Parts: sequence; C-alpha cells; structure tokens
Amino acid sequence: MGDSLLTQLKDLHIPSPIYWPLAPGWYILLFFLLLILGSVAYYGYHLWKKRKKIKQENPSQWIHHELSLIEDKLKKQDPSTLIACSTLLRRVALLQYPRSDVASLTGEAWLSFLDTSGNTLEFTQGSGRLLITAPYQSSWHEETPTVFSLTKQWIAPCLK
Repeated sequence: MGDSLLTQLKDLHIPSPIYWPLAPGWYILLFFLLLILGSVAYYGYHLWKKRKKIKQENPSQWIHHELSLIEDKLKKQDPSTLIACSTLLRRVALLQYPRSDVASLTGEAWLSFLDTSGNTLEFTQGSGRLLITAPYQSSWHEETPTVFSLTKQWIAPCLK
C-alpha cells in the first residue's frame, strides 16, 4: 500500500516569476517619476527656447547682460572671471562666425583666431594668454581686468 501512494506523487513545479502587472506601489512611483521628468523637460525646453529667442532676436542685449555679469565678478575679484570671459568670447564667436571655423579651436589656435579676428596681438602675446590657463587655476590674477578689457574690445564690433 505504501508503494502505491509514492507512485502517485508528482514533482513540484515552481511557477515562473511575475513581472507584470506590477504592485500598486510601483504604479504610484512610476507616476510621480514621470510627472517629475515631464516637468523638468517642460520647463527646461521653455527656458532653452526663451534664451535662444533672446540670442537670435537681440544678441547685443544678451551680450550686454553677460558683460555686466562678468563686470560684477570682476568687482568682487572672483577667480571665475577669466572663465566667464573665455566662455563669452566663445559664444559670441559662434554667433558671428561659422560653427565649423570656431567650435573646434582650442589653446594657441583659439588665441590666434581671436588675434586675427580682433586685429590685435594681445591674445597670443599679451595678457590674453591667461584664457588658456585660467580654467585650471582657482586664484585671482592681477591681469584679469586687462583680459576683461580685451574681451570688451573684441566683442565691441559685434554689438553694432
């Protein structure tokens, strides 16, 4: 009798894992995650669009605003002033010249471009050389006001 009962036993079958549908908590988490991502994308897109519109419609207004921000940094002797000057020069150059001519320039080539387009030698042979080393230093330089003046001189024709 005992043998007949053992022969009737079957192997255990483990069910496959259930991936879908998710538990209610996961749906709530996904909802809030999508809500946050959607909000960030919405506001980021509109901010980008607004800035792009300002740059396209009235670049001189945008440039004056950026120059005033850099001037505030200069008054506070903020070490990031040179970085801001370099960034502004790059952005204005991208507005005024073909992207293929400007975007890839770095180091000496960038300074040569600034000298050539600005009819000066101050970037390659003068205080403008600080634009190459400034991003890697966190100290204030005595020549920062001179570099700011060079930046304003180079940008001045673009404001007309």
